[in-house]
Amino acid sequence: EALDKINEASPKLLAIQLLAVRENEELEFIHALEQAAGGLQQEIALMTANQKDVSTWEREIPFRLIVSGDFRNVVEYLDAIERLPYSVLVETVDVGKPRQEREETPPGTVEAAITGTIYWQKAERPAALRDK
Repeated sequence: EALDKINEASPKLLAIQLLAVRENEELEFIHALEQAAGGLQQEIALMTANQKDVSTWEREIPFRLIVSGDFRNVVEYLDAIERLPYSVLVETVDVGKPRQEREETPPGTVEAAITGTIYWQKAERPAALRDK
């Protein structure tokens, strides 16, 4: 009976696990963030020094994103992050004036600091969590 429950849950667990950033595929995640940013200025920081093991094959990695541009574009960026094919847990969003305004900074420019967590998975993981 326990084995039946595990077999029943495996496809659901696999679907969730597919949202993790995979080992050796971190650049795809960064590229997806860059694509989402469009014309916004963006800084990406994965705080791997503060990562936490969730299991022997998975880690939580905190991140910080800073984007600046037109308010509407910043909101569209947040929407794009939500639609990424990754589990991106946004914890805080602070929007305000840019930290460093320059002469060429267009009026109405805002800056958003976004913090959260992504999930990272080793290439070596249990068979039930691998793509079929």
